[in-house]
Amino acid sequence: MRLLNTTPYLATVGLLCAALSGVAQGQITFNIPNNSFQDPDTNFFTPGDPPGWSYVYEGGIAPPNGHGVQTTDTGYTGTAITDWDQDQLAYMNIAVGDSAYFQSASAVGTFQAGLIYTVEFLVGLRPDNSDAANEVSFEIGLVDLDTNTEVGTFATLTPTAGNSVQELQYTLNVSAEAAGSIGNDFGVRIRGNNDTVTDPGQYQLNFDNARVSAVPEPASSALLLGAAGLLALRRRRAL
Repeated sequence: MRLLNTTPYLATVGLLCAALSGVAQGQITFNIPNNSFQDPDTNFFTPGDPPGWSYVYEGGIAPPNGHGVQTTDTGYTGTAITDWDQDQLAYMNIAVGDSAYFQSASAVGTFQAGLIYTVEFLVGLRPDNSDAANEVSFEIGLVDLDTNTEVGTFATLTPTAGNSVQELQYTLNVSAEAAGSIGNDFGVRIRGNNDTVTDPGQYQLNFDNARVSAVPEPASSALLLGAAGLLALRRRRAL
């Protein structure tokens, strides 16, 4: 019987299996500078841009009083300190019919083909603004920094009235929804909108604990599994 050197097949199958294992387990977590909106100078509240973030005024209460960092144990933030992340958060005051957003001041990562990205934030209303629950909204998502455009469909949430902290989540399959952005740097954006019909002056929207992660899309796992299977079959036939 002819002996066949199966080492190349075994090595290739081994590499594919290792890659497949990485796909199954391989969540990527991106580092967002100051993702919890901390400011060492804040004792109660500090107007202005949180460290690591920039504020873009699309129409609202003009800086410096319209946005900043404040402590989470005050009545303005909504719930007990344990419901937010750490002891500070970001806030913005939005006037009727207007909007503004915070954006990470530097690139968080680079769009890669075959990945599904997830962005998560904690959001909530100032408790004495509970009448705004049906008239304001939060939006979150990723921004292509090379083109300065929002990518995919931003996730939107209308907050619950009272002392409720909610989690808002956005997902993006970059190959399917934003192939033109592959290879470009991305940042994180969270917007506050005020669509009130009557004018109460302004509403305070609170933000905290920004997170970005990615996992391989299912097609990547299927392709690797199929390739490993074909190589194994070829090896059996060769024997």
